[in-house]
Amino acid sequence: MKIQQLDKMSAAIEMAAAAHQSQVRKGNKKPYISHPYFVGMLLLDAGCTEETVLAGILHDVIEDTDVTVEDIRSAFGDRVMEMVKGSSEPDKSQSWEARKKHTITYLQKEASVEVCQIVCADKLHNVLSLRQDLEKQGETVWSHFKRGKDLQEWYYTSLVEALGRRVGTFPLFLQLKKEVQNLFN
Repeated sequence: MKIQQLDKMSAAIEMAAAAHQSQVRKGNKKPYISHPYFVGMLLLDAGCTEETVLAGILHDVIEDTDVTVEDIRSAFGDRVMEMVKGSSEPDKSQSWEARKKHTITYLQKEASVEVCQIVCADKLHNVLSLRQDLEKQGETVWSHFKRGKDLQEWYYTSLVEALGRRVGTFPLFLQLKKEVQNLFN
């Protein structure tokens, strides 16, 4: 890895860490930054482009913090900004169901391959974390979510179906598919 790539990755991690500094993960209360960092490392390990890795690290900053699209564009360029925007949920004023249906439709029809890769890494880390939390806390873990186990199963199963049509041979997709099956069966 070149020094310039490390500088960009460090800048993305620093931006995400500052933006998520007061946030914790649902269920286990670990510092939130562990999630976007892990997503970026999964993408790096899967051989994704530098821009995809950067967008993976930043994937939640527009959705969950005060960082703007313009902040990302000025720091990392249009392509990274578009990937972050594409991997973020729409307007939070919509219902959970409406947001999830929008995400599934978007992944099936419009999202770039890179956005699909980011979503694979994001959801894979979520499922792995959820399995870990289930082992420690049991079924009470589902109470940490806006919707219970049945709707989480619908959402993750639908995501796997949508992503499979777009990036069905991507290694992180294959792992996500397996982990979702293990989680809900």
